[in-house]
Amino acid sequence: MMAFLQALADSLRALGGLWSDGTLLPAIGHSLLRCLYGFGASVAIGVPLGVLLPLSALLRRVVRPALSAVQSLPAAALVPVAVVLLGESEWAVYAVVLLGAVPSIAVGVAASLDQVPPLLARAGWSLGSGGLHQILHVRVPAALPGFVAAVRQGWTFGWRALMTAELITSVPLPGVGRLLDAGKQQDDLALVLAAVAVILAIGVAVEWLLFTPVERRVLAARGLVNSPA
Repeated sequence: MMAFLQALADSLRALGGLWSDGTLLPAIGHSLLRCLYGFGASVAIGVPLGVLLPLSALLRRVVRPALSAVQSLPAAALVPVAVVLLGESEWAVYAVVLLGAVPSIAVGVAASLDQVPPLLARAGWSLGSGGLHQILHVRVPAALPGFVAAVRQGWTFGWRALMTAELITSVPLPGVGRLLDAGKQQDDLALVLAAVAVILAIGVAVEWLLFTPVERRVLAARGLVNSPA
């Protein structure tokens, strides 16, 4: 117990030092900006791709298994792929975020469309709605809670991939992952724990400030939970 309290006190001192020397906020800002760009691009690619997957047997049989395979890869395995393709650059870091988030979002969106009750699809067909029109106007609205869950999971994968890329790439990019790497290089447990605490705090903050309110509103609009205040 004393060792834990000492480690906690040391990490708090390390956080205070990062704050006082002006290192902490720029590192958080750089990482959040990279994740914002990468995650935004991932949503722009992953959601339409997930919507298209149920429309084509070829996409279901070829693309979807490939996306699931990439999704199962650890983020550390994606970094060498991105570096070989794009070189040691910030673009490689963005590519790692895309490779981490897009498959998760696309597979989650496709799965949520597959889980729409068949009765709704039959009702759409009886009203003359078929193909892409039915996907966009019947199944997508019905699957919207699943879309939110898919995007949330994509954020988690993207954030983890970004931290891994910042940690192990040789490009000296400022960010929270670089703070973690500095702690590892200096064998400084307090700095490592401080960086981990920042990573966890950002993840929890995005979860509670963004995804939880959006999810509650989507569910409330369907009468599944009480309307948000």
